[in-house]
Amino acid sequence: MAERFSVNARVPKYNDKTFKELTKDDEIIWEILIYFIITHDVDLDEYFIEREDVTFLNYTQTDVEKLEADRVFKLVHKITGNIVYLHIEFQSKVDFTMPFRVDSYRSNLRKDYLFKNGIDSNASRDKARAPQIISAVVYLGSGLWTAANNLGEVTGFNNIYISPDASMEDKLNHKLAFQHKCVVSASEPIYHIVNPTAEELIAAGGLFAAMIYVVKSISATDFVDNIIFVAKHWGLEISQIDNFFKLIRPIIVAEEFEIIIETLLSCREEIVNMFVSVDDAIFARGEAIGEARGKVIVYYNEMNLTIDEISTKLNMDISDVESIVKNL
Repeated sequence: MAERFSVNARVPKYNDKTFKELTKDDEIIWEILIYFIITHDVDLDEYFIEREDVTFLNYTQTDVEKLEADRVFKLVHKITGNIVYLHIEFQSKVDFTMPFRVDSYRSNLRKDYLFKNGIDSNASRDKARAPQIISAVVYLGSGLWTAANNLGEVTGFNNIYISPDASMEDKLNHKLAFQHKCVVSASEPIYHIVNPTAEELIAAGGLFAAMIYVVKSISATDFVDNIIFVAKHWGLEISQIDNFFKLIRPIIVAEEFEIIIETLLSCREEIVNMFVSVDDAIFARGEAIGEARGKVIVYYNEMNLTIDEISTKLNMDISDVESIVKNL
């Protein structure tokens, strides 16, 4: 059975770094809100966006660690100044502890707000309030998101005894009955799951949707086809296409690059030149570093060249290249 395609397998933590970078752009945040997150009673026309840098401390028995949400934004009402928090998490695989993680982020966000605004046990009923929080998990993997979106479904244990001698069928039925009971006990969702279909992504358009469309590829062939489809048919503006190529280039291997270039030759010439210029710019950075180790790092991390390809390009002994790569 062929191994499932994953961009993170090619470049570790690619999704996390790339989508955090994407959400530095306010237009991307509006794109997420308008097309992918149900905001219920929040009229987006009445708000503007501010970024909120929030890092909490999580105290364990042995250590103090930073607890950091992927992205937190403030939707600020244009007239009243009241705020709504928008909390976004990016996930490349299903995490069954997500209800607990999101609940922890939301609790800490409220505590942070109360502390910064001097709201304590002496506050009046009217003052003892915290902002609404909209939490969303953007699923960048393929397939279904199967984790619970609420706490009720993952709270409590199965206390009904079943004999170790029970048949496999009885054990399975017992397990399924308990899972059904948990679903029945589900409480109000505490986060939205953003897991759009290919059709929904194409309908939404925009750079954010294009990136999700590509990273959700289920095979290397699908990955190449999806990049070509975005370049030819997505309707991105020139600046967005340029950004798309810059973001996607590090996870394209040499053979794929050639296929994409060859296929895109039927497009407008500036699109092909743009893609090639991204490639040239990365090589130029390697040349500028000058030292062999610097070039190897750039070619391996950003161009995704193999050790053999780097050895040939730099005329280096393959063992020297391997030594540098192992220490990255």
